[in-house]
Amino acid sequence: MIKSVCIFCGSSSLEGKKVSFNKEHEKIAKKIGKELALRKIKIIYGGAKVGLMGLMANEALKNKGEVIGVALKSFKKWNILHKKITKIYLVNTLQKRKELMYKKSDAFIALPGGIGTIDEVFEVIATNILTKSNKLLILLNYKRFWDKLINLLDTNIKQKYSKKEIKDNIKVATTVTKIIKILDKEIS
Repeated sequence: MIKSVCIFCGSSSLEGKKVSFNKEHEKIAKKIGKELALRKIKIIYGGAKVGLMGLMANEALKNKGEVIGVALKSFKKWNILHKKITKIYLVNTLQKRKELMYKKSDAFIALPGGIGTIDEVFEVIATNILTKSNKLLILLNYKRFWDKLINLLDTNIKQKYSKKEIKDNIKVATTVTKIIKILDKEIS
């Protein structure tokens, strides 16, 4: 049963004075935060107040959701730590951060994001395989955002560097509505 979902998404927010993320991605981040909060699914995320991460967390909080941050201690120094979330865990290393996120989450959703998001996605895939776990990973492939990653996994399987089982726990959705349908199926 899925009671907690870790959301991976971008933390980039500004380039100069312009917002650097896609406005459609902003709507997606807010919608997933709201939908999970309304379903009383605990959200685990990277703990930042900026970018899609901050937007998603704020929307979940606005809808009375429980939001748990797992952040690097350096976020304090950089002044990007979200201070209004339900609970925050501060860790020293990225590895500890990803370990704690994995441990506290029943499933994972990857929204658009940068290298950190990509790293987190591969961490879930590798941890599932190497520990024989089966935690669900949903890729929001909105406007084909994750196509190249999906193709890379397919190529890796085709060339026999990985078994097809690496994709067993990965679902691909193109909308938040489809993500919710996947989760609803897993919850019931």
